[in-house]
Amino acid sequence: MKHAIFAAFLLATVSHAQSDPVGRACTLWIKADAGITLDGQGRVIAATDHSGSGHNASVGAGQGPLLVPSVVGGLPAMRFDGGRWLSIAGLPLSSQQFTIIAVVNDTRSDGGFREVISNWDFGNTLSSVFLGTTSLDPAGPNTTRVRLTDDVGGANQGQGGVGTISNRTSHFILTGISRSTNAEVFQNRTLIAGRDTPISARNFSTPWVIGRQGPISEFWVGDIAEILVYNADLTRCELDAVYDYLNGRYGLAPCSPQITRPPFDVAICPGGTATLSVEAGGGTCTDNFTYRWTRNGQLLTDEGPYAGTSTPVLTIAGVTSQTVGEYRCTVSNACGDTPSPAANVITCFADFNCDAFVDFFDYDAFVFAFESGDPRADTNGDQFLDFFDYDEFMGLFESGC
Repeated sequence: MKHAIFAAFLLATVSHAQSDPVGRACTLWIKADAGITLDGQGRVIAATDHSGSGHNASVGAGQGPLLVPSVVGGLPAMRFDGGRWLSIAGLPLSSQQFTIIAVVNDTRSDGGFREVISNWDFGNTLSSVFLGTTSLDPAGPNTTRVRLTDDVGGANQGQGGVGTISNRTSHFILTGISRSTNAEVFQNRTLIAGRDTPISARNFSTPWVIGRQGPISEFWVGDIAEILVYNADLTRCELDAVYDYLNGRYGLAPCSPQITRPPFDVAICPGGTATLSVEAGGGTCTDNFTYRWTRNGQLLTDEGPYAGTSTPVLTIAGVTSQTVGEYRCTVSNACGDTPSPAANVITCFADFNCDAFVDFFDYDAFVFAFESGDPRADTNGDQFLDFFDYDEFMGLFESGC
């Protein structure tokens, strides 16, 4: 006899500081740590749609997934073990451009198709939407691939156009995007699949479910901790905002910047202009990066000889003894800071005419510049031409550089 007593409550397990994901066109937002109603056996019978669109989920025939505490990043997940699913109220999608993001893992031990979310129906077989995985794989046995509708790979043995899921039994962020020009699938922040033409028109009007393909089998086997559905194709920077949010909750897809091209040493003539640059990657949107340049550990600002101190390209005008030294750029985003390797700006002030020799011609050139008020003769970089510049140059000249 089934229990007649149901435990309905909002889970209060959120102890992590967090911010909401990007909200543009979010039409479905189910998360296992809030708005969950359980039966007396700890199985989910209802889940609140936190997008505000009213697309709440509820258990259909049979039983819902088991809620498992502290399973990913210290937060719970709904565990689907085959034969379980949730029905979604209403139609979360109406635009042919859409984005589906889910925090999942895939623990099935058999082959075939498995769906995270779907509106497949017997009357909507070839124009439905679903996001899931398959082991029917053109790349070879014992691998798992992803499917985003029947248009993006993996629907039939030998079909291409989709990438391999890595380490599927560990939790990951799975994303499918339908754009007006193409389609993309990401695992965490990595693009693993896609096509360079748009997905054919989809029919959104049939019932939506979580954890299976419509009214038939293809049940999800694994955890679903969170699902976000957007009635728009999110930009790279909007995606990064969602991934930053999910990384903060689950510790998945860390996104600290990676220095892909460090600044290099620059040897410059006295008074010349030096340029240092850095390139960084990580995540999907470099627009979210900030840059900070330092010289010998001191933070620089855009004043005096410096320009671009908060950009990837630093310019040092009129190199003097006050601007040679060790330079680094720290690149930051929501996940952390990454300092670049050091680059040195060097010059031989005694080689005043830049002919690679220190000789009387350099002395003569310096004296002429000094007497004519040429800023290049400001050896000590104090913005004044005086005896101190002459004295410092003579010391460098006599020492050979």
